[in-house]
Amino acid sequence: MLNLLEYRDLILAYGWALLPALAIVSGCIIAVKRWRRGVRLAARDQRRTRNIARQRAWDWLMRRSATRRLTYQPGEDQI
Repeated sequence: MLNLLEYRDLILAYGWALLPALAIVSGCIIAVKRWRRGVRLAARDQRRTRNIARQRAWDWLMRRSATRRLTYQPGEDQI
């Protein structure tokens, strides 16, 4: 196991030099997480729209009077 007391002088000498690198790596990690969250939300929205369109087509084939809407409308969205 790494004993940090052995590297105390090294860490104290070069710690400030490693701080910008740590900030860059942390910023990249945060940016990637935000980007992945946006991609996931967009995919979820597309999946929801596709599912509602498929359900509306099925309702039309079954000649149901209450059809689903592409926007959420609590009173009309339920069958």
